[in-house]
Amino acid sequence: MRQTVDERHQAILLLVEERGPFRLSALAHELGISPVTLRRDIESLASLGRLERARGMVSAAPQSPTGSGLSGDTGPVVGMIMPQAPHYFGAIIEGARLGVTAAGGRLVLGISSHPFNRGTDQIKRMVDAGAEGLLLTPSLSSDRLDHDFDPSWFGVPVVLVERRAARGSRASALDSVCTDHRSGAALAVRHLIDLGHRSVALIAPTSPTAAQVELGYRDALDLLGLERPGLDTLVLHEGAMRLATVEAAADRLAEAVTCGQVSAALVVSDTEAITIVQALRSRHRQIKVPEDLALVAYDDEVAALCNLPLTAVALPKLQVGRTAAQLLLQRTRERSTSLDPNPAQHLDLVPHLRIRASTHAPQL
Repeated sequence: MRQTVDERHQAILLLVEERGPFRLSALAHELGISPVTLRRDIESLASLGRLERARGMVSAAPQSPTGSGLSGDTGPVVGMIMPQAPHYFGAIIEGARLGVTAAGGRLVLGISSHPFNRGTDQIKRMVDAGAEGLLLTPSLSSDRLDHDFDPSWFGVPVVLVERRAARGSRASALDSVCTDHRSGAALAVRHLIDLGHRSVALIAPTSPTAAQVELGYRDALDLLGLERPGLDTLVLHEGAMRLATVEAAADRLAEAVTCGQVSAALVVSDTEAITIVQALRSRHRQIKVPEDLALVAYDDEVAALCNLPLTAVALPKLQVGRTAAQLLLQRTRERSTSLDPNPAQHLDLVPHLRIRASTHAPQL
């Protein structure tokens, strides 16, 4: 499909932001456009201060310093408020930054440990200082917003990130962009079942993500006509990981494997999965992964770095952040014109499975 000039400019900026300086010839090849077209686009972007050129290379222009307000020089300012969970949200924040800066705007980040029905002062300050739209992830024990969350509080377009509004609630009128954790969990279970496992355990902390993973885990077992193993979901912790509870879960898992209750497990997340593998090696050496226990991690931030590289469900975090930013920028443009806004969108991005050394067919 033929790209518009704006679409080409956005593609150029995203590539340079993500991957650093490019030779012009390599960038033209990557984008599938002619060198003549690329040079024309580069000249246009450089004249706007968006790119820099030097000796056949093109790179992102440095961010200009700003004052005490949030107003940017060339584009919209987007406020983003996230919970205190940097491990999970780091890549989402980076994706949002890439989406906003590709449009010539600026992303301003705030951290909140409160649901927004009790913590709106921070949002009000951000909007009063010039934020034209908000990317919000309320701190909640589940990923669903209740009926007390009112979109009219904000006065600017809002996109929820990794949070869904309960159907029929006032917040359901908001756009949202989420990872489809139910599908991600089902991918893992389907992989283990296809290998021949019939007893798959779930090991997870208490979190909004884990709640959705458990639903997907149950969906997959029901769809495949399998019973849950005689082992309740092993709850690791709530909040920060605690080594003692993870090791206790490893002990319980080892017991279930030894007595034939379980032959495979899905573990949320990578850090917990790696810790369980280590605990099994040090405390239950008779149990081998993947010979006696096939194991899938859920996240894939560091799963490949385990001494035994772990099969993992890879989450589309960068894409969640970028998609949310692009949707919000669309809403800000709609608001500045006389056009009627498009219907609200509830977008779910599906994870994918990366198969490594920790999953194997069960031994006979």
